Amino acid sequence: MKRTTDLCFSSGLGAKSPGAPTKSVVVCNAEKGRGVVVTGGTKGIGFAMARKFASLGHRVVICGRSEDSLRDAMEVMDGNVYGISCDVSEAKSVESLANFATEKLGRIDIWINNAGSNAYSRRDLRDLDPEQIKEVVETNMLGSLLCSRQALRTLESQDPAGGHIFNMEGAGSFGDATATYAAYGATKSSIPQLTASLVEETKKSPVGCHILSPGMVLTDLLLSDSTVLFRRFFNLIAEEPDTVAENIVPRILEVSGTNKKIRFLTVPGAFLKIVVNAIFNRNKFFDDKGERIPGDDSEFDEQRVKKQY
Repeated sequence: MKRTTDLCFSSGLGAKSPGAPTKSVVVCNAEKGRGVVVTGGTKGIGFAMARKFASLGHRVVICGRSEDSLRDAMEVMDGNVYGISCDVSEAKSVESLANFATEKLGRIDIWINNAGSNAYSRRDLRDLDPEQIKEVVETNMLGSLLCSRQALRTLESQDPAGGHIFNMEGAGSFGDATATYAAYGATKSSIPQLTASLVEETKKSPVGCHILSPGMVLTDLLLSDSTVLFRRFFNLIAEEPDTVAENIVPRILEVSGTNKKIRFLTVPGAFLKIVVNAIFNRNKFFDDKGERIPGDDSEFDEQRVKKQY
């Protein structure tokens, strides 16, 4: 795996949020770069965010369960990026991730709970294997709990204490129906509640807790088992991981205080996007048969996901 040793360290106090005058959240000196942890950072939106952070001069640790995916991701990462295998559903593994990140980054300023799974399957709940349900629940719900717990403990123990935790929303986060991926939607419905609870628990803490909402991103989570009809709809509202990362990473870096929500698209923005693409760009990514339209030299896997490396 690629390793870099030119580390820089952070210090300084972030701005207080208007609604919480007694709460200050520590961030690092932006000129020196921040320490960032991205779980599930070997592919998809996690990989794209990690690469964007690194391109802006920040220090990043990514993790994933697959050694092969981790190795592939690390081979193409530029900048101060480090990788470690981690099962977010195992407390000891998450603790090892935190210790590794602290050692490599000096301090952690931003921790993004991005790791997620839908068992790469789009089926009615009655047709899902129990092991698939278990994988989704353990990764999305238990993983978010364990990672949030560890991130809080680590960020509060730093000198100076503080930083930011971001939990990743997904389909179902608003309690809406997610037919054919009910397990995924059920776990994602817990994210706003978990984050709200963390905000209450950390009122006197120098750690800010927030939500990330990337919208529909063309990753294997979205495209696995997708039908032609789904793909035609994705033309209207979805985006590639790099496009989303370009938008949300600078906004993550600007966050201060706590309880912020960074959304790639607002509801009015999503509606406008659908209308505009339906009129002018209805085959943005897929043709009428659901096949990828090659707009450049990119390669695609069997799920029609654009290869990132």
